[in-house]
Amino acid sequence: MNHIQEWTASSVDEQLTRLNVRSLEGSSPFEYLFYSDSLPRRNDGRVLNSILKRYQHLEQGGWWCSGIDLLTGQEDIWGCFKPRQPRHSGETRKLIKYEHPPKTPTGLFALRVPFHLWQRIAERNDITILPTDLDHNQPDLGFWQWLISHPSIPLCITEGAKKAGALLTAGYAAIALPGINGGYRIRRDAQGNRIGKSDLIPQLQKLATPERPIYIVFDQDSKPNTIKAVNAAIRRMGYLLNQAGCPVKVITWDAQLGKGVDDLIADQGQKTFEQVYQRALPLDTWKAKSLTQLTYRANLKVNCRYLQELPIPDTAQLIGIKSPKGTGKTQLLEKIVSQALARNQWVLVLGHRVRLVEALCQRFGIKYITEVRDDQKQGVLGYGLCLDSLHGNSQARFNAANWSDGVVIIDEVEQVLWHGLNSSTCQSNRVAILKSLKTLIQNVLGG
Repeated sequence: MNHIQEWTASSVDEQLTRLNVRSLEGSSPFEYLFYSDSLPRRNDGRVLNSILKRYQHLEQGGWWCSGIDLLTGQEDIWGCFKPRQPRHSGETRKLIKYEHPPKTPTGLFALRVPFHLWQRIAERNDITILPTDLDHNQPDLGFWQWLISHPSIPLCITEGAKKAGALLTAGYAAIALPGINGGYRIRRDAQGNRIGKSDLIPQLQKLATPERPIYIVFDQDSKPNTIKAVNAAIRRMGYLLNQAGCPVKVITWDAQLGKGVDDLIADQGQKTFEQVYQRALPLDTWKAKSLTQLTYRANLKVNCRYLQELPIPDTAQLIGIKSPKGTGKTQLLEKIVSQALARNQWVLVLGHRVRLVEALCQRFGIKYITEVRDDQKQGVLGYGLCLDSLHGNSQARFNAANWSDGVVIIDEVEQVLWHGLNSSTCQSNRVAILKSLKTLIQNVLGG
């Protein structure tokens, strides 16, 4: 597949692709990538052989993309190259799909926009393009300077040039970062230690003028670590954009509709993106909502008045149930506890309020800790207790090391964790409680 076909498959206008992307092979990629004066070179100016060897896969060809340097208005020498045969990183062995000029600060992709797409963006924002807006001396005919001078036009920020191309094709002003953290820089000293605050990169500062609406459009990933990293990047960049006076919104959608925004548009159509665009959340609302989202996607979703018997795999170790009040969660847990006791497995019920745990113990047919004398604990298949007692100095004399190969039920887990981290009743033993909880969970999950 050549670059025209690849970008067209991502719903990018062909004329836009031809303006910004070109195929390279042989030694040509080196000319586009190795321009930094910081690269080690021989006396004749040639890059060292060790570097050429590391990048020899580029000779097999690929495509190069670059746009406009927003600081000068001229063609940008910075860009990215997508090799046909990518290399693996030395440390993580992760596939490096895109190569950027080494030893040079990263920029952003402000792609050249053909005039018919410029018109589409202007019409979408009820703005008339004046003859004076056109500058035939500029490689982009003046599009980006026009956008800079119209701060009322919303700007979408995404990751990856193709995605910016798909958004521009759909009629949205958009730039792309080379990575989720590419919109800002962290000041560091010569030793790499952080000094001072983070700043938006200069190119983004040109666009982040006061009152310009900003929409962050990053991938909808399913990997927990990636979700965490993306959310952190959104918070950092969103904060800096807010500081610049820009109202920030975050666009999200169901990942099953497409991981990237180009996938979403290609698979579901531009109207679907318009719908998620209109549903974008203000940054503060998104941050609050992200704190309540599940890190892992649900394996099973049901739509019924009461929870039925769930097909929990025998290999499952950590099970989370999220269901409204009065839908039969406790009744479901009664069966799980009964089965565990029948197998002579111990059961420990944890909660953040004594009355709630006592009520659960009564339902499950086990005792609360105050009903169990020290001399009886050896033969008891579990009991219930409040998180405050989850340490060795409590009435329970709890020792997490003695608990393994059993069942732990944490009722209202979010409140329990908050209680352990913030409650004044846990203050004097908080470290011991949290250590016991960690050891307990590790022992149970480890069998």
